[in-house]
Amino acid sequence: MSNANLLIAANTLWVVVAAILVMFMQAGFAFLEAGLTRMKNAAHIAGKNVLIFGICSLVYWLVGFGIAFGDGNGIVGMHGFAPSIGPLLAVGKAPYSFFTTIPGAGAYLFEVVFAGVSLAIVWGAMAERAKLWVYFVFGVAFTLIYSVTSHWIWHSGGWLFGLGMQDFAGSTVVHYQGALAALAGAILLGPRIGKFGHDGRANPIPVMLNGVIAALVAITAASGFVAPWAAIVIGFLAAAIAVVAVPLVERIGIDDPIGAVAVHGLAGVWGTLATGIFAVPALASNLATGGGGLVYTGSFHQLGVQALGLAAVGGFTFTASFGCLWTLKRLWGIRVEEHVETAGLDVSEHGMWGYPEFYIPVPGGYGTESHGHLGVPHMHRPVREPESVPIPAKPAEEAA
Repeated sequence: MSNANLLIAANTLWVVVAAILVMFMQAGFAFLEAGLTRMKNAAHIAGKNVLIFGICSLVYWLVGFGIAFGDGNGIVGMHGFAPSIGPLLAVGKAPYSFFTTIPGAGAYLFEVVFAGVSLAIVWGAMAERAKLWVYFVFGVAFTLIYSVTSHWIWHSGGWLFGLGMQDFAGSTVVHYQGALAALAGAILLGPRIGKFGHDGRANPIPVMLNGVIAALVAITAASGFVAPWAAIVIGFLAAAIAVVAVPLVERIGIDDPIGAVAVHGLAGVWGTLATGIFAVPALASNLATGGGGLVYTGSFHQLGVQALGLAAVGGFTFTASFGCLWTLKRLWGIRVEEHVETAGLDVSEHGMWGYPEFYIPVPGGYGTESHGHLGVPHMHRPVREPESVPIPAKPAEEAA
């Protein structure tokens, strides 16, 4: 094996490992969303996260990957749709000439998991009240929206890449964009039943780890461009933003169960702008993307490019997402009926609870008499036990 082929093999192996790690974020988002919502929707949340990622993968293979990374112009990729063996095995050749050190198949795997992550952010803000089919339909639409902005920023031919916008791992492309679609969904769905009291105050569910997530969101854009000390500053301020912004979003009447708008949106904005402040000139040169930040150059140029990118992505993604969801709402409705929401989407949409022992009276299960003395609250009225059926008496000759 030549040195060139050995390098391609090593790069591909690392990209596949990294893609698997990013894919596992689907499980992380499922845990986060289930933990910040109610038990009666746990199975629905887990199920839709898996199903929608499958749909996203198919749509991204069919159309999205070509839009995002196919050869084209500054706005959109024009080639590489529904790729077969040839394009997927080629390295540095059309239609994916952007990828010069890994084959197209490795690039597809790595990029599709990021598309799935951005999509998972959207669902968190729509949790517990959206119809299941809405996730499927909007999942297709958002995958295409995501692919367009990916081309702008991450493809060497994209117009924002050409201006020098820096987003190493997705503060803008993945997190900010997912939060914008999440905001559109939360606005159009309205708050969950009981989220806001009669006085208008929210009934909060505090989760400490959202500050950690916000720090990770913010550093994704800057991770390839900043020094370690700057990474600490960026993460610390992002966590502070999340702590303040999560209740602020609720205060203006938006019900966002996982805090997507604050944690992924505002922290994503901060991370994108912070890159323009703290980017090290030598690292920007090594990555051939933009220039040094304000701290090192005294120039606002890179910060201005970052702000322009935020404005462009924000305007496009929010408008397209809101328009799509508004159309679905007007034509068919996107929110479940009140009795469905009250009962929980597990049993209403899927025919069974994710935690049946909490609802179905079985020996030793919660909600049964055997646990009553423990003071375990009856979260929902248990399913009525079937009436006992009398056993017929045995004939006299058998009894004898």
